[in-house]
Amino acid sequence: MNLGAFGKFVVPALIVFVSRAGDSTEPSREVDIAHAYCQACHLFPEPSLLDKQTWINGALRRMAPLLGAARINLDNRPDAKILKEAGIFPTAPIISQKDWVAISQFYRDQAPALPFAQKAHAPIGNNLSGFEIHRLTYSGSKHLSCLVRIDPRANRFFIGNAAPPSLDIVSVTGDLISRIPLDSPPVDLTVRPEGFYLTLIGNLFPSDEKNGKLVIATPKDGRFEVRTLIDQLSRPTSASFADLNNDGREDLVLCCFGNYLGKVSWFEQKPTGDYLEHLLLEQSGAVNSVFSFTSKKTTPDIFVLTAQAREGIHLFMKNSEIGFSHRILAEFHPAFGSSHLEVVDFNQDGFPDLLVTNGDNGDYPSQFKSYHGIRIYMNDGKGNFYEKWFYPLNGAFKAVVADFDNDGDLDIAAISFFPDYSKSPSESFVYFENKGGLEFVPSSFPGNTAGRWLTMDAADVDGDGDVDIVLGSFAEGPESIPIPAELHAQWRTNDCAVLWLENKSSSRRRK
Repeated sequence: MNLGAFGKFVVPALIVFVSRAGDSTEPSREVDIAHAYCQACHLFPEPSLLDKQTWINGALRRMAPLLGAARINLDNRPDAKILKEAGIFPTAPIISQKDWVAISQFYRDQAPALPFAQKAHAPIGNNLSGFEIHRLTYSGSKHLSCLVRIDPRANRFFIGNAAPPSLDIVSVTGDLISRIPLDSPPVDLTVRPEGFYLTLIGNLFPSDEKNGKLVIATPKDGRFEVRTLIDQLSRPTSASFADLNNDGREDLVLCCFGNYLGKVSWFEQKPTGDYLEHLLLEQSGAVNSVFSFTSKKTTPDIFVLTAQAREGIHLFMKNSEIGFSHRILAEFHPAFGSSHLEVVDFNQDGFPDLLVTNGDNGDYPSQFKSYHGIRIYMNDGKGNFYEKWFYPLNGAFKAVVADFDNDGDLDIAAISFFPDYSKSPSESFVYFENKGGLEFVPSSFPGNTAGRWLTMDAADVDGDGDVDIVLGSFAEGPESIPIPAELHAQWRTNDCAVLWLENKSSSRRRK
């Protein structure tokens, strides 16, 4: 699970606005000034993206310190020194008070009073008949799951806990096999014969402290020994492994989400076993990376999804012994809420397509957004991607792809961390059955709000030939959307940290 987008919420504290509304500005000048400043670092955010109150109380308040139009007290932040040295917040305004008032007035005037409604889409059914739901309750289980992973080779689950930080190994019968204490919450895991490679985020919530690590846990004398491989990382969220320079040694790509600062690097493994860093992208918000091949070659290409303000999909292709060319495949506006990327060949034409979820709604209290959901971008065979399918889903946080019903095409399972619990609670988990030609039928199961699903994985955990699903609940996330009090209390008391959705397709075929 890649947890980068989860930790974005928090409006800078102790802001004192230095500009005051009331100055009159010509409407045409307001438009010009807004375009000049607001697309200097990212795509221009159209006023229609947010309602008036969210612009006034959320987005503009967040932007003001970055332009020096407001002051933020860094002294009480653990990452203060890092931010000051990076010059994230200017010590003097880089925008005049008149221009800041013009920008503020532009969004106040042009934004809708209420957010736009979702476009018409197929309703979510409540008939997930192909799966049997199991609640995994075991000794010491918590409602703070920040990682779930299926190990199909050993028929077991890996469950990462945020507090206290640990990795639990659990059988399909719900028995705790082992618990590995860790320095900070684990958010990504790769299983290798020599051990478990774990990405430790360091700070679960927004920070630019460099407390993250990549570690390996290896069995020794009936327990696990944890050894640090790479440290001083700013909230790493994803580690992907491949031989990127054809020297026979496995290298890796690390996404460091950070907060205001971040980066993507590939780490070359040297003969000594040490790693040499090569920077690919220096910006915050790296969510996850995926290896795939866009042409017939021995070195995989690297796809990266970025969130925060400069949201988009990046492609890195090998062009020298250690170098990669960089291409931006898609750019998204800063309220898009990018949360996860999968690279899958949906139409089986030999060219990789993209599945993206965007639904992070945790930056500040905000209305639901009509453009949040799940998207498929098809590859035209020349490396260009275009949106082919979109399903609106409030709070979409992750989606995985597999032929769950064993009918020869690819289905989708998705979770939401910010669903509309009042009007559409089934958004918490949605299974999209592919009927062919990217025509999907969405469904869920009774009790889908038993947890607040932050993380998910899919693989054949019980060895019966079909793909199962596991969900992890994190009950302490941001309350930037309305959450019924009784539901919040239920998450903390029902011992539902993990759900296993056992796929019954194989047993139905045998009948």
